[in-house]
Amino acid sequence: MFYYVLCRASCVGRPDVKEKATRKVTLAELVRARQLFLETIIPCIEFLVHTHGEVLDHKVRDCYTTTTRELNNVRGFSFYTYGSFTMFGGRNVIVYYHPHGKKGDLTRVLDVDYWDIQKCHVKTFDASLVWQHALQQLCLDKEQVQHELQRRKQQEQEVRGKEAQQYRDAAQVEEDARRLKLI
Repeated sequence: MFYYVLCRASCVGRPDVKEKATRKVTLAELVRARQLFLETIIPCIEFLVHTHGEVLDHKVRDCYTTTTRELNNVRGFSFYTYGSFTMFGGRNVIVYYHPHGKKGDLTRVLDVDYWDIQKCHVKTFDASLVWQHALQQLCLDKEQVQHELQRRKQQEQEVRGKEAQQYRDAAQVEEDARRLKLI
């Protein structure tokens, strides 16, 4: 039902797409489909970014705390989240879709502000179904995505560890050369 309404919702008003069903999609169905879509993906995005993302900025003040995080190159998506933890604050989630490359060719497909996800304010929502289906699949495969992200993080740590070891070895050789008056 959700998939059907979502597909039909994105095709409404497009003359190049023929309606397969005889009845028209009502505005109430479109609202329910969009709200359900957002309620499904926003918590998934927040979880992945909080768990595996990089903290760009974290401020703790007397009356508020703000955190900005990002998670890049996850199955063709990059995510940016901002959270303000006060009685006046809220959250912002931005989703970029770049299926054929890394962060160079970013296309903003979703930008949502919310305090309560039930009453969110959508600033940007690309009507293309391609990114919507890809993001739904990413959320359905959340466990596998977590394993991929953990593997990627371990590989990055191994590379950094090897580079650090090479630097330490070079520094040791230079120190030994100085000790032996070779340089």
